Amino acid sequence: MSVDNKLNPLDEALRILWIESIPNSNEETSSRELRLILSDNDGPDMDAQKQLELINRLFETVKSVSLGELIDNALATKNISSVELADESGLDVSSVEELKEDSIYPNNIPVILLQKLLEKLNISFDTVEKAIWKTYEMLRKKYFIEPGPGYVFARKGRNEIREGLINKKTTGRELYENKDALEKYLSKLKDLMEENK
Repeated sequence: MSVDNKLNPLDEALRILWIESIPNSNEETSSRELRLILSDNDGPDMDAQKQLELINRLFETVKSVSLGELIDNALATKNISSVELADESGLDVSSVEELKEDSIYPNNIPVILLQKLLEKLNISFDTVEKAIWKTYEMLRKKYFIEPGPGYVFARKGRNEIREGLINKKTTGRELYENKDALEKYLSKLKDLMEENK
């Protein structure tokens, strides 16, 4: 018996969007919808409004770029190396690489140095603000699990994850790797970029 193991990207994207919306719904509704999504049958048709909402959210998610993608695209367009960018912005090469790989929270970089980097690449504040928020969300989801109603722990039980988070040694970075700190950082970045227009 041959089994088709190919994933449908649209189906997977819709599942991800559904999982992200779990905190906004109740557990019974979430469980029923998850069973419907994961079932092999077509199930009842989704109303046109819900389809449009899901497609619009999917489109917004797909078209937005992270800070790393934005920097990488700008470097390629301007034909500048990471080393040159690091020299001209005052950052070290490893920080530029971490930004390109979206492996560091943007507000870990001194705001003045990020401003220089963005000016060198001619990236506007409006563009970079959206990209920074996307990078923040990516890293938050990667490093911190926020279970909502109906959340399924696939590999570890809830207590094991909780203990892992509680016993985790901290570096103090969690003081500025949060939403409030990022909002303040972006406000300062906006002010700096508007001053230098």
